[in-house]
Amino acid sequence: MRSTFEKILGKFGVAITAVLLFAGTMAPFAQNGVADTVKVVQIAAAQNNSIALKSDGTVIAWGNNISTWAKPPEGLSDVVEIHAKSQLFLARKSNGTVVAWGVNYVGELNIPAGLGKVISMASGGMHNLVVVESPSTGGLGGVVAWGLNLDGQANVPSAAQSFVSKVAAGNYYSMALKFNGTVVDWGSNGADATPMPAGLSNVRDIQGGYLFALALKNDGTIAAWGRTIPATEFLMCRLGCKAKRWLSRHRTTTPWL
Repeated sequence: MRSTFEKILGKFGVAITAVLLFAGTMAPFAQNGVADTVKVVQIAAAQNNSIALKSDGTVIAWGNNISTWAKPPEGLSDVVEIHAKSQLFLARKSNGTVVAWGVNYVGELNIPAGLGKVISMASGGMHNLVVVESPSTGGLGGVVAWGLNLDGQANVPSAAQSFVSKVAAGNYYSMALKFNGTVVDWGSNGADATPMPAGLSNVRDIQGGYLFALALKNDGTIAAWGRTIPATEFLMCRLGCKAKRWLSRHRTTTPWL
């Protein structure tokens, strides 16, 4: 039986972790229920659980479902980067390979065979993006995508197949940051979403939200686009997205959908 404190930590692990990380340590509840103080180099938050990358290249998890689908794979080591979104977790290893775990709704855990030399990764929760380094352009490469593709978020355009430094993803939306500070986007942020600003340039970082996107420019300003969801519409949006998830899971077994 999990204690009340453990349940609170599972729900609010992001804020607690951020405070503890300031000192370079944190004490999440290990799977055996015993607190373990460790040196942490990166954190990531999923839907109802959190993961942390330790300085020794291993990954720990706490919150809900850490004994089942949220539990890091046994023997996972040599990790240099982690990512979490919804019910999906990614770990990039020092050899450029990627490990995925979580809930496999539509093949988002099915990493393409032979995938390696990964230098950046992101997830929309049901689809994944990575940048595979090109031998001729060190530190840059092309985007590979897999998973949910109902809105074309896994159809990588030709402009994102070279000279990309970083990827970011929303739930049904994908972005790639190019070496020259421009951004390539594909997929959808939903009906009535504002498009990426025309002529967007001098970008140094990108992030994808639920149905919106952000770009940080070299001058310190931020560009934002996508959907602004009023509070009165949020519940219906969540119900619609849950229906979309159900549809994506059953489309292959129910031809008439």
